[in-house]
Amino acid sequence: MPSDLRSVTLKDSEGESINADNVVGVDESGDRGLGPYVTVAARCSREVDVELVASLIENGLQPFKHKSSSIVKYGSLTPEERADRARSLLEDLDGTAITWAAIVSQSNPSEMEQAAAAAMAVKKSITHGLSTGAVAHGCGETAVIHDGAKDEYSNYPQKLRTLLSSCCDSSFQRSICSVYLTYLQEADLVYPQTTVADYIAAYIREQYENDEPLHHEWICEFDSSWIDPAPQPDPIYRLERFQPVREAELQSRVIAWLTGRGIPQDPQPTGQNPYQDLVGEIENECVYEYLRDLE
Repeated sequence: MPSDLRSVTLKDSEGESINADNVVGVDESGDRGLGPYVTVAARCSREVDVELVASLIENGLQPFKHKSSSIVKYGSLTPEERADRARSLLEDLDGTAITWAAIVSQSNPSEMEQAAAAAMAVKKSITHGLSTGAVAHGCGETAVIHDGAKDEYSNYPQKLRTLLSSCCDSSFQRSICSVYLTYLQEADLVYPQTTVADYIAAYIREQYENDEPLHHEWICEFDSSWIDPAPQPDPIYRLERFQPVREAELQSRVIAWLTGRGIPQDPQPTGQNPYQDLVGEIENECVYEYLRDLE
């Protein structure tokens, strides 16, 4: 790993650690009412994370500060400007080591359909990398970071783990990579893979709503045959907990990303702030300058 980033650290139910040097971010766009529901997974290794952040910065999408909804509401962009920037981001990602997949579902999908779409998007984001050469067989542990806190009162997390274990079965995990599912509240403001998934999902949904569907080989329609739960699903993991810096929300998100951890729902802030030291390790000038002044 470069000095810029640490591996993402996951914990199992017994507190044992798993270090992942690949990340798939998952996000969804749609209110389960009228209109299409779009699920996107975006994948790259931690070695490419800084490049991914640079792409977001260069396209004016303000990672760590904003996501697709807030950049219009609070970031002074119009929906049209956001769409232009998301389109430019997609163009910049072509031919890079960053791969993604989008699943377009009909309006008001069931929880099982949502879970099947997310599981297949994860698988396709990895296998698309095989076709481009960005992913190699045996590429190592992969953290699947789903945006949003794990809801103990919803059946969705359990459905996703059974369907992900079916899509990425034991043969897939032995041959290509092991996958570890976790959830993180506001992951789309912490991990750039999830930020990218958020922007792409919103852009594709808007194109469909405007009767201008985006044509790309990595976008496909939902297929009900994907609903095939595994009988023995893998567990859901949690990210190693990070104590955010008191009164430094944006900087805390960056620290969590750089150190491969997650801010818990019940954080215990600290006065210690390693932000400038960590950011100072980043060699990419665009990313360094953006983060240096982030407050």
